[in-house]
Amino acid sequence: GAQFIFNAPAQQLVQNESGAVTGVVAKTDDGYIRVDAKQGVILCTGDIGGNQQMLEDWCPIAARCTESVYTPVGGNEGDGICLGLWAGAATQHGYAAPMIHPMGVGGPLAQGGDALGFLCVNKEGERYTVEFNNTPGMANARFMQPQGVTYSLFDANYADNVLKVKPTNTAIDGSPIVGDDTQAKIDAAVQANDGTCYAANSIEELAKQMGVPADTLVATVERWNELCSQGEDPDMGLAPLYLNPIDTPPFYASFNPQAILVVVYGLNCDSHSRVCDKDDQPVPGLYAVGNVQGNFFSADYPLICPGVSHGRCVTIGRILGQALARGEEL
Repeated sequence: GAQFIFNAPAQQLVQNESGAVTGVVAKTDDGYIRVDAKQGVILCTGDIGGNQQMLEDWCPIAARCTESVYTPVGGNEGDGICLGLWAGAATQHGYAAPMIHPMGVGGPLAQGGDALGFLCVNKEGERYTVEFNNTPGMANARFMQPQGVTYSLFDANYADNVLKVKPTNTAIDGSPIVGDDTQAKIDAAVQANDGTCYAANSIEELAKQMGVPADTLVATVERWNELCSQGEDPDMGLAPLYLNPIDTPPFYASFNPQAILVVVYGLNCDSHSRVCDKDDQPVPGLYAVGNVQGNFFSADYPLICPGVSHGRCVTIGRILGQALARGEEL
């Protein structure tokens, strides 16, 4: 018995004289419409990952991302936060919680979600972090580097080294990490000359292509090879399994990507999913679920609970809607 109105983005909440939210104004192809609400309005408009100004103000680290791999351009622009603020609500108490992963457009065998342990260097040609890290850790470390640009370095023995650290040869998406077509992919990326992958027969020439100081990169690779021969890494603490030398040409540098999946920063909400003002008093008739619902995460997006984002969206969204339909609070 429900009516669905598509292609009608919300523009403004409707409030009565007491400030209670009683409906919403939306824009359609035929003009503006007003939808009156009997029990309340539930905002479920996503996160702020698509709004550059909000990112710069509330989550500067995410503003440095060059791409989003979660939603297309035009999605997750913080619309619900604007609607709530205009109605007297406040934003959440804690910091934004970005989910930034080593995903997106990178070079072949880049140090992405599969964490191959290849030597990672920045634009100065320096090693900057332990190579095997949790996925947000790898991405966050890259943001701290000059221009946010880093590369994974490996040599002609890359296939043997991958199979050594990943005997199953299975990538995070279930596909083979290395196979019969891997070299062709590497060669194509090098030939494309788009900055995603470089190849050379010497570290000096590789540095020139990468645009990094040759003497620094040479010293970094020499130190790496020294650690590999020692079988331990007192510099960064990388496990010996990943200490594989870079000594057999051709040498490769593959761009390491990092991209936004979601940047959770929402409205000030209480445990009943009611949207609240700066004094933690509910704005009557206004609710929020999903990533526009604040006070759920702060500063860190935990990866120890699979489905924590989608799970809370579908679960709280459903039970809140059921509760309000019955005239009850959640």
